[in-house]
Amino acid sequence: MGNVLFFKLDILLLILGFYIVIGLSLLLGLIGHCIYWLLYDSFGRYEKRLKRKLKWINNQRHDEYYVIIIGTGFSGLGMAIKMNELGMDNYILIERHEHVGGTWYANKYPGCACDVPSNLYSYSFEPNPKWSYYFSRQPEIAEYLEYCTDKYNIRRHIQFNTNARKRLLKQIARTNISDKYENKT
Repeated sequence: MGNVLFFKLDILLLILGFYIVIGLSLLLGLIGHCIYWLLYDSFGRYEKRLKRKLKWINNQRHDEYYVIIIGTGFSGLGMAIKMNELGMDNYILIERHEHVGGTWYANKYPGCACDVPSNLYSYSFEPNPKWSYYFSRQPEIAEYLEYCTDKYNIRRHIQFNTNARKRLLKQIARTNISDKYENKT
């Protein structure tokens, strides 16, 4: 009988400890959030941080690129769009296919779709409220990427039908890349 009592007491102490840890975590998190809110939101420091923008001083030659972006999928196009926002114009995107889209252009098998809800599978600065499926299909995603490419005037920076090779990438690290890409024929 005594062992059962100690067993029940141990269980109660474990449960009590569990709730104390959760309560302290919530309390400390709430205190941290309040301090953050006081420092940044109440005193205006958050707004000052948002107003600071990077600026690109455009003093480079027109026959060289300072950035090479490999691929025109979501990441490559997103990088190019952000570089345009900085005012940086001397970059190039290398794409091995004849269209933008990366894997969303290359993979055209039946049923090809994203595994993330469509409203999350777009740029935060260019949401698409017109997705026709909860998990969008390949043609619709490829169309969205084509739309973003044209809207943000990225197509003029893309070198289509171009493969990036290991040898090429080593050369890029050391020299001007303006004529170092390789065209497919």
